[in-house]
Amino acid sequence: MTTATKEKTQERTQRADARRNRSAVLDAARKRFGEDGMDVGMEEIARTAGVGVGTVYRHFPHKRDLIIALVHEHFARLAEGAAEALEKEDAWESFREFMRWSVRAAENERAIGEFLGNSPELGEIEVQQTGLAERTEKLIRKAQRQGKMRKDIVIEDVPTFVCSVSSVAASHSGSIAANNWERLVEITLDGMRACPGTSKLPAPNRRLGEG
Repeated sequence: MTTATKEKTQERTQRADARRNRSAVLDAARKRFGEDGMDVGMEEIARTAGVGVGTVYRHFPHKRDLIIALVHEHFARLAEGAAEALEKEDAWESFREFMRWSVRAAENERAIGEFLGNSPELGEIEVQQTGLAERTEKLIRKAQRQGKMRKDIVIEDVPTFVCSVSSVAASHSGSIAANNWERLVEITLDGMRACPGTSKLPAPNRRLGEG
């Protein structure tokens, strides 16, 4: 093996190690932010990722850089989900499944939602750059052409839907609202369909009015 070949091999290995470390840091940050909120320090994230804190700062010089990377990944995954939904024949059923999945994703990564609450412009940029807005709008129009969605539903209704339901899901643990967020998803979706009132709701988790 020549010196040039060895150098190229080492360079490829270093790049692969860097990608693994970056991925580990992002996974650790997602986990720690989800469990403990945005106050978690970079040192704690490094420990969770199993890397040195210097490695974290090489990839993400500032904590905001790390959060922005997580935001981008979040919207990129949603955009992929929207693309998959567009490929299916029944646009209304695809839209319903995509909305359910989007709410769960928002609930699972509620720390990102909290960050975006203070930086809404970042979310607006990401939905455009990742193609999420365009794909979701196409899915809406497809469902409307098929006669299965209300004609007056617009793309702006989607973030309102996802944010409102995910905020209920993230409310006080064990509360009636938090326990019944899946019913709220179905009720809201039912209001979007061309013939509302025909969806089967999940069984409620009762506390009030029992007996």
